[in-house]
Amino acid sequence: MGQMQKETLEHIFAMRSVLTTEQSAKFDKEIVNALTGKDR
Repeated sequence: MGQMQKETLEHIFAMRSVLTTEQSAKFDKEIVNALTGKDR
């Protein structure tokens, strides 16, 4: 399970690195919501 979590986070950061500033802000909000169930 730990390896899968590590790979998931690596994938998230890899995807984020190719986004524009505006896209990154939306992406971050969605990730926070997905991980915590709360809007940021």
